[in-house]
Amino acid sequence: QREDVSIAKAFASTGGGHLNLSDFRDAAASITGFSSYITAPLYECCKGPDGKVTEESFTAFWKEHMQNIDDPAKRLFRILILRRERLTPDKHRNYLVEDDFQMIVQDVLHRHPGLRFLKDSTNFHEKYVETVIGRIFFHVNRRGNNNMSLKELQKSNLMEVLALLDRESDINEIFDYFSYEHFYVIYCKFWELDTDHDFIIDKEQLKMYGDFALTERVVDRILSGIPRKLHSKTPNTMSYRDFIPFVIAEEDKNQRSSIEYWFRVLDTDGDGILSTYELEWFFEEQKSRIQEVSNEPINFADFMCQLNDMIAPERNGHFRVKDLIKSKMAFLFFNITFNLPKFAQYEQRDPYLITEARRTPQMSDWDRFAVSEYIRYAEDGE
Repeated sequence: QREDVSIAKAFASTGGGHLNLSDFRDAAASITGFSSYITAPLYECCKGPDGKVTEESFTAFWKEHMQNIDDPAKRLFRILILRRERLTPDKHRNYLVEDDFQMIVQDVLHRHPGLRFLKDSTNFHEKYVETVIGRIFFHVNRRGNNNMSLKELQKSNLMEVLALLDRESDINEIFDYFSYEHFYVIYCKFWELDTDHDFIIDKEQLKMYGDFALTERVVDRILSGIPRKLHSKTPNTMSYRDFIPFVIAEEDKNQRSSIEYWFRVLDTDGDGILSTYELEWFFEEQKSRIQEVSNEPINFADFMCQLNDMIAPERNGHFRVKDLIKSKMAFLFFNITFNLPKFAQYEQRDPYLITEARRTPQMSDWDRFAVSEYIRYAEDGE
């Protein structure tokens, strides 16, 4: 009843005519409580046979598809599915793909006050949109198959972040998904590795990341598409889109999405358990790297004792995702297994990094990394 009154009131100024998208935003936001950045796909769904949105066409759509849904995430999911069905004959899809978010992120790019400075830098537009969607899928689509389920969307903070876009004018204060500074850091990191600038990273280029931080076996697993399905059309290479989850997972191994990313890399038999034989295979390569920089011998038994003490799994030598999350030591577990520089950095306990973490508890490791790297790039004038 209340929605019927709101709809009539919102369309009263049209005198029975139609609304353009700009007017529709204000009307739809007042009726639905949605972020204004969700209204563009909603507008497309509400068009009548003549391609226009009227009170009649909006009311018909709303009553048929939205009225009995209270959950905002479920409403967004339904809108994006219905819009896709209007464009394609794919009538039975019950998941969202990356293209479904194009209209929303394009709207943010062109309308958010914090991105006005990008208006004339059109060469960055496509990559900004690609980065935001890549970040959304990395955090929300935790299964890593590029098909986002309703359950994944409902468990995420995406609806809250979209709502925040209407209230926060500084895009860089929105750390999750939309920050321009975070995008810029990801883009620069990729550009540094992509030495021939063909927007494809091969094995030799990826190995250079972090001053050759990762073991070769781990790099091979990543480029096989094990942790996340790859978008690159060339086998055993990584596109810019593929680099987005990699760099976030590498620089912040505490986030659940990152833990699941690296867990899949190490879980060679895919049984959901990291067992002794799997860890030994990765340790073999890491052991020789450790011995190159240290005179102390290290054997696998000591290594496993260290991991068991660190994670305290239900059964020694059998590590599950839940064990790593519960321990809050997943970052060290992974770094000691395949990232020597980061393991060494932890062993040296830089007092500045410890102080920074305590001073900014609301920030993730990725947030801190992106902020410091952006400052470094700005100072270098890149």
